[in-house]
Amino acid sequence: MDDLVFPILASVAIALIIAAIVLPIIALVISIHSRNKLNRQISRLAQTPPVPGTFQQIPISDRALFGGAIQQLDARIENLEAAL
Repeated sequence: MDDLVFPILASVAIALIIAAIVLPIIALVISIHSRNKLNRQISRLAQTPPVPGTFQQIPISDRALFGGAIQQLDARIENLEAAL
């Protein structure tokens, strides 16, 4: 029984070392894939033309507020992308 303790502990230690190396690499790959997917979606949304007739329904006074809100959202998205 005492002869099995060392091989079991050694294999557990090796498994922990391998997990400590492999798991961060997997997390990095997943985050890069997610960031690329998010960038593709953002660029696709930015290229989508507006639906005809919807922009004309917004009053002129609200267009400036709407434009300011979009600029703030763009700035926040850039900050999030920079943080990633």
